[in-house]
Amino acid sequence: FLGFAMIETATAMENLDAGVAFVGNGFALSGRSARLGQVGIQRVEAGIEDFGKGLLKVRADGQADAAKFVDLLRHSPLHAEHADVLDHIQTSGEATASFAMDLPLDNDPATAPRITGDIALRNARLADPRWQLAFDNVNGKAGYGDGGFVADRLQVTHLGHPGQLSLRAGDYVRDARP
Repeated sequence: FLGFAMIETATAMENLDAGVAFVGNGFALSGRSARLGQVGIQRVEAGIEDFGKGLLKVRADGQADAAKFVDLLRHSPLHAEHADVLDHIQTSGEATASFAMDLPLDNDPATAPRITGDIALRNARLADPRWQLAFDNVNGKAGYGDGGFVADRLQVTHLGHPGQLSLRAGDYVRDARP
């Protein structure tokens, strides 16, 4: 088993059960299980196709209670930019997530990292006490990326009534205002 952290402020991946192959001028890692904070990882793949080009690709799938994913985000570099939301959101319920990152390893500022993924919620609860909002039986999928997130038509229950909830932040906002 192996453990590692790629970014100093990120949570380290632990108990990684994986194989590594050095192929040509690169490497490929394929993992069957790992732990990232309190989140169980069922699949992780990572590699650099060509060390000369220096692009690290990471793909992972995990499953845990939604609160454990939020805790993971609270201890990630994303907290600096999204502390207001992450510090107040309360959630629980079944969640599965995918993560994809393309991280250029060169020093060229024009080649920025790219992060994308999604999270699916099943019978979850979302609340923000600052706004006295609470949604139960939350079901649906949200997508995220470098510039924000989008969750369209989540099925929810609010004050005992069924409904739909759509959320957008960052680059995904349709009517951005200064």
